[in-house]
Amino acid sequence: MNKDFNPEEADFMKRLGPMDMSGDFIDWLEDTDPQPTEESLERIKLCSVNQTRAKATKKCRKWQVAVAVVLLGIALSVFVIGPGNVVAEIANLRRYIPGFDAKTMEEKSFLSATQPVIVKNGNQTLEVMGLVSDSSKTYLHVRMNQVEITRNNWKDTVLLKDSTGRLVPANGGSWSSGGNNTEGWFAFEPLAQDSRAVTVMISGNSDLSARINLVPSDKLMGLDEAGISATAQGITITAVPELREESLVVNLLFQNVPEVRVISIGDAPFTQAELQGPKGLYRLLENHQTDLRFEMTGLEPEKVKLIIPELVVSEEEKPVKLKIPIPAAGQTLAMGTKLSFGRHNLVVQRVERLNNSLRIYLDSESQAGWKLEWVKLEEWESPWASRGLSYSGKRDEITGKIQYFEVDLEELKRKENYVVLLLENPDSIVQGPWEFNIEKNRIMIHNAE
Repeated sequence: MNKDFNPEEADFMKRLGPMDMSGDFIDWLEDTDPQPTEESLERIKLCSVNQTRAKATKKCRKWQVAVAVVLLGIALSVFVIGPGNVVAEIANLRRYIPGFDAKTMEEKSFLSATQPVIVKNGNQTLEVMGLVSDSSKTYLHVRMNQVEITRNNWKDTVLLKDSTGRLVPANGGSWSSGGNNTEGWFAFEPLAQDSRAVTVMISGNSDLSARINLVPSDKLMGLDEAGISATAQGITITAVPELREESLVVNLLFQNVPEVRVISIGDAPFTQAELQGPKGLYRLLENHQTDLRFEMTGLEPEKVKLIIPELVVSEEEKPVKLKIPIPAAGQTLAMGTKLSFGRHNLVVQRVERLNNSLRIYLDSESQAGWKLEWVKLEEWESPWASRGLSYSGKRDEITGKIQYFEVDLEELKRKENYVVLLLENPDSIVQGPWEFNIEKNRIMIHNAE
């Protein structure tokens, strides 16, 4: 099948490209938008699979395959929304909106859930992380266990009922699944601004429904009141702790990060967040992008200490163009090309041609406290077009630096004696630590209904 995208498909891919599990709250491809053809979706799916294969080669962060799987789900689902980055700034006071990350709301007046709500029925669990509704949309963030959701049934699976008993029409959604767990972000029509409660339901299970109390935006807790903040490398994190049944959940809100997007807490499996108590470490149960869950039975100690040693972030840098000569089979060409790429300086040392691939060796030096972890590669074709590549790479086991990239020659459209690559979206490790002393009286308590 032809992999080239026509202008409409290229625009569609460009609109999908920025979407990630930590992206801005954007509605993608509403029902009224132009819809891609089936052939277009197949080409887009192929591109997503190539991205998945590229990311899967990163031995140290296999979890990133899930992100690419989400991209594939996006292409197949046609319309998508991403999780919100939301903190309200009202009357010069930054407010905490449960279930969402940190960014100033454009509207000063809206409704929000006051706290997460957990509902269990048998082996199924519905956890409403957050809900916010302004004059244009209602946004819902949920996690579910043992609840199946597909692109064909999602509108009939997660339902929202207002205080009058009316089902609120849905108009966008995205989700990711692993095992029996699903996390989703859904958009509905706006609620009446005098609403004080809604019900989130899972269809076919009347016992798996959660009543969500709503408050006006000016009644939300101030961010400083809800959490504890720490700053390192110019990035401020506010930690909001909550006790939910047998675990301590610490919600993380990232601030002062206009040029980067946080994609991982710690560089698993090498480093991870720790929760220290008088008797030692608490077991880390879950590490999500915006919250951590530790095993804890009741509020045992008077104080615990959360330590986040590192973050993995994606830097929003302008792409860098790199011309690579293609040597004869079995030959190596010295290069020494120097590139400046955001907070990193790269030296392309040499290029080696193997049987059916090019191996591009490089070295890097980064700004203090930062380390280059990975780079997205694309093939540059013209001033207005580029195409995804399937590629792999290797990092030094001791220093963690990228040693080389390897590109399949059959993937390259250009068959001359050189190829032009684009280096995009560098992933970097940012060294902390961020430390939070969490006292017992700062922990909110939420139990399952």
